Amino acid sequence: AGQILVAPPDHHLFVEDSRVLLTRGARENGHRPAVDVLFRSAARARGANVISVVLSGVLDDGTAGAVAVRQHRGLVLVQHPEDASYPAMPESVLAHLEPDYLAGAAELGLLIDKLCRAGADGDQAARPPAEHPPPGHLPPADLIDTELGMARLSDEAHDPPDRPGSPSGFSCPDCAGTLFEFSDGTLTRYRCRVGHAWSPGSLLGEQALQLEGALWMALRSLEEKASLARQLAGRAETRGSQLSAGRFAAQAEDATRAARLIRRLLESAPSETGAETSPYPSSETSSDTSRVSTAEADGY
Repeated sequence: AGQILVAPPDHHLFVEDSRVLLTRGARENGHRPAVDVLFRSAARARGANVISVVLSGVLDDGTAGAVAVRQHRGLVLVQHPEDASYPAMPESVLAHLEPDYLAGAAELGLLIDKLCRAGADGDQAARPPAEHPPPGHLPPADLIDTELGMARLSDEAHDPPDRPGSPSGFSCPDCAGTLFEFSDGTLTRYRCRVGHAWSPGSLLGEQALQLEGALWMALRSLEEKASLARQLAGRAETRGSQLSAGRFAAQAEDATRAARLIRRLLESAPSETGAETSPYPSSETSSDTSRVSTAEADGY
């Protein structure tokens, strides 16, 4: 009790029984540490004694983990989007479940303290009544066990030939392997054979980044081709080979026109990452402002 644990760079925080471990499992939504690993493992290990808190941040990190917490009878607290500097993360959670509490950041700290004290005292009266799914509606044990096993780089999770879900037709941005699609209620997710996991919004955002990278590579290649072709055209003209000079000049012109087209595409590329629309007002986004934390009602 009374401890704050912060994940070190490049490691997931993973709750197992009464311990918190560090793992170097596959990234989720392009991140390690990933809050979904923390939420999911805490939900599996401590069930109704978990409090998940989703604060200001971009994209939809934390949504899959919050769904897992809810499915295991834990509490889900969400910062109100109107109070958040970057409302996308709270909005994503609200799009998939009704939180136990929706409040401003200034109120959430006091609320967590109250809930933890109530759990430590054995008094559950402070918890609001919520319609949590009955035990029979929990996600299949083999699914969550497989996901947690992948986060721990467990041989038992990685060795079986089959993977949960169906082939999606999309490739993993991290390893180029096939992504398998599966659902937790209304939430669709993707995971590849080696364990990289993606939400639809994060996958779309990563694809946009990879597309921009491919366009810059194409632009570089075209500019180099045009430059080389002009050099060859000049040399051919110096030798008096007008036919070869004309052919190289035409190639340079074609490459220059294509490069200009790529530049126009780069100029017009949207900066948005493709996150789901929400009834709440949108605001500007930032590259890395996600902040999510958990506490447990029994003071763990």
